[in-house]
Amino acid sequence: MRTSNLVFRHSHTDSAKVYGDIGWWFASHNVVNHARGEYVTEKSDGTNKAENFFSQLKRSLDGTHHCVSVEHLDRYVTEFAFRHSTCHVTDTIRMNQLMGMLGNKRLTYKRITG
Repeated sequence: MRTSNLVFRHSHTDSAKVYGDIGWWFASHNVVNHARGEYVTEKSDGTNKAENFFSQLKRSLDGTHHCVSVEHLDRYVTEFAFRHSTCHVTDTIRMNQLMGMLGNKRLTYKRITG
């Protein structure tokens, strides 16, 4: 699987052991311990934003795309992250931003799959 173009700065997770192995990807990794009744700390505003993002991502993949290959998963996630981060703008503004990323070049099928 190719690496994603997403840039991660800060991570806010719960204390599950699986997150310990990915902490090095981030500039900081803040942890809340749900087992101790901890849901927010001074350094972390909790995990609700991340849980919301992934919950909506899963519903989007199940409801819209139905079947996603591992080979292209990062592209689906990048698309969803773009839509999620531009959810407060109009569709027209979002489309203008998207087209601006292409730099006035045609987007061909070969370029998408190449």
